[in-house]
Amino acid sequence: MRTIEVTTTQNVVIQYEFAGVGYRIGAFLIDIIVLFSASSIFISLLAEVIPYTEYLISAPLFLFYFLVSEIVLDGQSIGKKAADLKVIKISGKQPTLGDYVIRWLFSFIDFYLTLGLMAIFMIKTTRQSQRLGDLIAGTTVIRMKPNLKLGFRDLMKIQDNVSHVPIYLQVIHLTEQQVLLMKKTLDIYKNHPNTANRNALKLLFKKVSIKIPPIQPTQSVTQIEKYIEQLIKDYIILTR
Repeated sequence: MRTIEVTTTQNVVIQYEFAGVGYRIGAFLIDIIVLFSASSIFISLLAEVIPYTEYLISAPLFLFYFLVSEIVLDGQSIGKKAADLKVIKISGKQPTLGDYVIRWLFSFIDFYLTLGLMAIFMIKTTRQSQRLGDLIAGTTVIRMKPNLKLGFRDLMKIQDNVSHVPIYLQVIHLTEQQVLLMKKTLDIYKNHPNTANRNALKLLFKKVSIKIPPIQPTQSVTQIEKYIEQLIKDYIILTR
């Protein structure tokens, strides 16, 4: 599974999976259904009032829908939102207006001139699942929801043995996604113990400790690591 790391505004690093061909085709088909439905409604309502409605309404709708929707909906069209997909920069940052325009311009090659074959080939063969427009704009499309089943198997790897005794019973009120985020943040800090990741770990501790206060005073980063590890192990034992 190919992933990309995205740093949130709270300096928490989250990994997302690149959207594969199947997901992107599904989102595209939803958008096409939305476009045809909206076009049909406009034509039926305005055909008798405005001449050449199918050209004055439908043509601009089909031409600019993807560009406008991704700008207005923050990197998502209606289809992408339904499929939990989103356009981001390879750097993990938010695309600019120019990035969206570039993706839109090259969509005529990716989709229309090549009947989508160019887009499918590029997404399947590029390391970061990019069509031509993505390569030029430096963007890609990600799945907004991580694969929790895979992530939970990752959590199981940290269990030292079956004799672990839970301490924080409140962890049963956490969601699997929240525990996965804790594990990812902890792993990233351990692999790259720089200032940004240390601050992210401290911020995570600050938020979690409000709901689940540590039994003992926890101030140092080492103590925070042990606290987070304890919570994750407790969650595994109590929810397995």
